[in-house]
Amino acid sequence: MKRAVATGAGVLILLAGGYLLSPIHRVMLPVGTGFAATQLCAFHFVSGFSPDRARSLYIDPILGRYAPLVQVRVMSPERRATASVFGLYARTAVYRPGLGCTLFDRETSFDAARVVDLPEPNATPVNAAHRDAHFDAERLDVALRFPFVSSESNGRDTLAVVVFHRGELVAERYAQGVDPTTPLLGWSMTKTALAALAGALVRSGEIAVDQTGLIDSTLLDGVSLDHLLRMTSGIDHVDSHDPFDQTAVMMYLNGDMHAYARRAEPSFAPGEKWAYSSFNSVLAMGLLTQGRSGDVADHARMWRERVFEPACMSTAIIQPDAAGSMYAGGYGFASAQDWARLGQLFLDGGGGCAGQVFDPDWVDYVTTPTQDSDGEYGAGVWLGSRYDFNPADAYAMRGSQGQVVWIVPSHQLVVAHLAATTERPFEAEMLLAAVINTMREEEAEE
Repeated sequence: MKRAVATGAGVLILLAGGYLLSPIHRVMLPVGTGFAATQLCAFHFVSGFSPDRARSLYIDPILGRYAPLVQVRVMSPERRATASVFGLYARTAVYRPGLGCTLFDRETSFDAARVVDLPEPNATPVNAAHRDAHFDAERLDVALRFPFVSSESNGRDTLAVVVFHRGELVAERYAQGVDPTTPLLGWSMTKTALAALAGALVRSGEIAVDQTGLIDSTLLDGVSLDHLLRMTSGIDHVDSHDPFDQTAVMMYLNGDMHAYARRAEPSFAPGEKWAYSSFNSVLAMGLLTQGRSGDVADHARMWRERVFEPACMSTAIIQPDAAGSMYAGGYGFASAQDWARLGQLFLDGGGGCAGQVFDPDWVDYVTTPTQDSDGEYGAGVWLGSRYDFNPADAYAMRGSQGQVVWIVPSHQLVVAHLAATTERPFEAEMLLAAVINTMREEEAEE
């Protein structure tokens, strides 16, 4: 009996030890609760969704079969959200007005009471006269209605569609609980905002796009801003959106994302291989904030002064990590109108409604295909369309879960689609084609 008990105890100890050393304990569960806490915090306090809706749209579909294991809670007076698994692996994210939500990290402290002032949200009304002059209004309404059809049953969950033509808002449509000033997550469309900020600093002479030796890492000494914007730094890692992905580890297990990205070991020479990784965006953000204070409010002010205010993006924020660096790889929030305004900024050659952000030739730069990307990627934007029925000159800002802003110079058109798509992706190319097909004949032939 004693031998059996000892054997059983030994097996339990081995199993417990194996579990504690396993990636499930060290990575998957803390990443999952970190993700859930951050998302719940952001979509409740930034976007204004109820906790239940935030969970059903943005948390459970991504956690999948593990969702029932995760308990979440919002603490409204403290402006915090927590997530845990049966009381273990507890993570907390805190909301700071003007900054969004930041995940607490044991090793990185930050001022949880910090507040950054934002302008009053601005919503532009639809220009009906312009719409009617250049579009078949009834057909346009049908085109915008389609992405919302049965979205709850097919996992599409379209939240907003916005159309600009020649700089005028001509159509918009929203899901219940979303309006023209609701900030929505753009995920990797934030990388296009990063490209706009980079263009602003290149224009002012504060950084050269091809200068090397700026990253505080001997491993990355030959990497330039150009390599980072084009995803050709040599870091052989591709975002895969699973809990063991190094990008997820960087986002949810490290309070200082830039320090973590600097430790990446490249597998290729700079410029040799294209690999779509948010590590590049984190490192690029580090380059663009060199020489500035580490104060998070200073970083937020730079974004406002250099990009958001000139482009009249009143609702836009980039959420920071605990170290104060804005996560420009994917944590940009803005209303659908403001995401469309960012697209309009590129369509207008960097000239925003309240000032010039970058030079017109910066658009040529970002839309020049990156070597080894099969012509699909420029510098912060995606090129071309998967289908021949859309204009060859179209390019796009894209993000996970169905985020896309199409920019079409030949039609002076910007089409934005914001969503929480999971199960069945909505083909945004079809939306673009449908909108173009509603244009008056003289417009479509231009």
